[in-house]
Amino acid sequence: MTITTPIFRNNYLNCSQLTIAAMLLRKGIKIDRIWRQAGIVYRSQDQGFILMGSFKHFREDILQHNGIHLEEIFYTEEELDHYINRVFKQHPSNGTVSVSLDIFELPYCPFYEREHGYHTLEVLEVKGDHVVVSDHAYSYHGTLSKDHLMKAARSIYDHTPRTENRYKWIKYVDRQQQPDVLTILKEHVAILEGAPPHFELPGVVTGLKAISIIERDYIDSIKDNENGNLLDNVYFEGLKDVANSRKHMVTFLSSYENGHLQPLIQAFEDAYQSWTVLANFTARVGLSKNPRSMIERTSNRFQKTLDIETGLLSQLKEVIQNEDLSNHLS
Repeated sequence: MTITTPIFRNNYLNCSQLTIAAMLLRKGIKIDRIWRQAGIVYRSQDQGFILMGSFKHFREDILQHNGIHLEEIFYTEEELDHYINRVFKQHPSNGTVSVSLDIFELPYCPFYEREHGYHTLEVLEVKGDHVVVSDHAYSYHGTLSKDHLMKAARSIYDHTPRTENRYKWIKYVDRQQQPDVLTILKEHVAILEGAPPHFELPGVVTGLKAISIIERDYIDSIKDNENGNLLDNVYFEGLKDVANSRKHMVTFLSSYENGHLQPLIQAFEDAYQSWTVLANFTARVGLSKNPRSMIERTSNRFQKTLDIETGLLSQLKEVIQNEDLSNHLS
C-alpha cells in the first residue's frame, strides 16, 4: 500500500502517528503491523499525569520488530535556528520528514490564534522560503512560510509544556524483518499483569490494577469539583489513547489472517469499545452541571472495562499456551 493522495486519514492514530504512517506509506511500507502496544500505564496528576497504552519507546519497538530505523533529533530553545536550518537546508532527497509545531501559529488550522498545542506534521519538500506540508490531522496539503514555521516552532517553548522541537525521518528499513508475534503477546501479558514499562518512568502503575486507581482518582476529581460544568477532564485523551491502542492490536492481529486468532481479536475489539465508551462518558461528565450525580454510573463503567480487560488477559494467555497456534506464529 502506498499513498496516492497527499493526505492520509485514520481515526485511530494521533497526529504524530499519522505523520509517521504517511512517511512509511510513501516508501511502500505496510503499516498494519507497526502499532501494536496495548498496555495500561498510569501516573496521577500529583506526580505528573500520564495515561496511555504504550509501554515501550516507539522507535525502539519498530527497530526491534520491524527493522525500521526512525531517526529523531531534539532541539532545545537555544537550538531553534539549527532546527529551522535543518528543515530548510537539509531536507532529504529521498523522503519526507516529521516536524513539530504549535497549532496556534498555523494559519490553516481551526485553532489558529485561539489555542496552543504541540502538533506534528509532514514536510514533503522545500521551495525557497516555503515548505510543502501535509498536515494529516487537519487535512491540509499546501505551503507554509518560513516565517510561520519559525513562529510555530518558537511557540512550542513559550506556550506548551514541551521543552524541545522534534525532527524525525526514516533512516533505513530492513524489509525482511517481521514482528515476533509470540514475543509481542507475552509482553502484553506481562504489562497487563503489572510489569513495569520498558522505559524509566517513576511513579507509574501498570496493568489491570491501574484501572481501579484511575477510577478512584477520577471520581475524586469529580468530588473536588464544586462549581458544576467546570470539571477539567484531563482523563479523556488518555482513555482514548488506551482505547485506540486496542484497535491497533485488532489491526495487527488481523493482518495474519489466522482463524485461531479470532477470539483474541474479538477480545481486543471488545476492549476498544469499552474504553471508548468510558472515554466518551467522562467527556459527558465534564460537561455536566451536576457531575456528582454521575459518580455511580462512572464507577459502573470502570468496572465493566475492568471485566473486559480481565477477559482479554485470559485470551492472551490461552493463545500463548496453545502450542499448535504458537508454531504458526513463530
